[in-house]
Amino acid sequence: MYMIDDVYSHKNILMIQSRQFKVYTHKFKLPLETAYGIWSTKESIILREENISGKITFGEISLTPHFYPYTILDLLPLVDRWTHFKSFSDNELFSSAISCLDSEIWGYQFENDNKDVVFSAEIINSDFPIDASIFKKKIGIKSVIEEIEEVKFLLGKYHSNIEFRLDANESLTSEELLMWNQTFKDEQRLQFIEQPLPRDQYLEMLDLQDVLSIKLSIDESLVFVNDLSFFKDKGWKGYYTIKPSMFRDWEHIISFIKSNPDHCIISTSFESPFGYEATCRCAKLSNLVGGLDRKLFKNSKHEFLEHHKRAMIPGSVTLKMLNKLWNEL
Repeated sequence: MYMIDDVYSHKNILMIQSRQFKVYTHKFKLPLETAYGIWSTKESIILREENISGKITFGEISLTPHFYPYTILDLLPLVDRWTHFKSFSDNELFSSAISCLDSEIWGYQFENDNKDVVFSAEIINSDFPIDASIFKKKIGIKSVIEEIEEVKFLLGKYHSNIEFRLDANESLTSEELLMWNQTFKDEQRLQFIEQPLPRDQYLEMLDLQDVLSIKLSIDESLVFVNDLSFFKDKGWKGYYTIKPSMFRDWEHIISFIKSNPDHCIISTSFESPFGYEATCRCAKLSNLVGGLDRKLFKNSKHEFLEHHKRAMIPGSVTLKMLNKLWNEL
């Protein structure tokens, strides 16, 4: 941990009129079962900053279990110091939120035509209807044999133009990953397996990618290293599942996505509407279908209908709309 100076190198604080924050708690419509366990509630701290010209931007401290160990109580003292323009201890999630406040995404001009439309894979979760061309299934919850049979069933059940992504959340061993590969090595509808091994075993995944037929995507390992360029420099050939609110520097994230639009999948950490809009604006920079499924919050209070359309248009939820929601909280 280190201290950020009262006068930040990236911004003249004399240009800032006000800083505010609010805690946002959002309960899922249905609990989400992952290899980590059951997840049913999302907590965030929303930052709001207004400059002397009246421009308002938002950032989100997106508390996501198993990515970082911080709690609301850990972060509130830092946020309070920030609102009073005092120095504060650095923190990955807090740095991400502050970086988002300054990000170019809030100034994007959107054409609202087909090139700005963003689609998402849908998480397979019972009791929700499925309406997508790409499904995402969580694995690592049951035995490998059981889950392989489940995926075989799904492949047989759905139309041949439906594709699948499997998200292991660090739950597999190398041997189990090879079992998945042996079973589905000729299955063209299986796009990739996401984060099969524990986050600190990224070097092993770098080696395995050369012997696997199934493509891989890294997620938790990206956050563990917190440097997207590191993996590209090491020769990563697969996909990057990027949750922008998990990274310190939005400028670097945006630059990386622009440089690698065919390999970056922009993913939600189930942010509030504020952080989700920021994430969707990042997603427009990628050429790939995102991981932005939001049906766990469908019809909840404070949700925007624009965030629940199958073809989402980033920027259709404007800063004015976000500020109105802020005032209603």
